[in-house]
Formats: sequence, structure tokens, C-alpha cells
Amino acid sequence: MSLNQYYKHTVRIIYKDDGTMISGYCNVFVPAPDNDGVDGIALDTGVWIDADEIKTIEAID
Repeated sequence: MSLNQYYKHTVRIIYKDDGTMISGYCNVFVPAPDNDGVDGIALDTGVWIDADEIKTIEAID
């Protein structure tokens, strides 16, 4: 899953493992080659999320 398109957008994410929802502004994007082979993002809430943890993601802004 490519997360680059969500950089600098407000997003809503649902986690794969427990269905928890989180939302926030995506202020950091790290591509897979720089993050152990998987895209990663950080939200302005202080949360780091790797692509393999995400069930769904959508831009809400």
C-alpha cells in the first residue's frame, strides 16, 4: 500500500488488528526503501503507522 498520496492531508485510518479508528493530519511520509521495506506515515497526534498495520485509509479533507 502506497501512503505517499496521503502526505499533507487529514486522514482517517482503521487498524487491521483491532479495528480501532484514528484520524489526524499526515505530516510525515517515509517511503518503503527507507523504512524496512514498508511505507510509513506520522500523524500530527504523535502516532507512527506503517502501511502493513492499516486496514483502510481515506483522506477526509
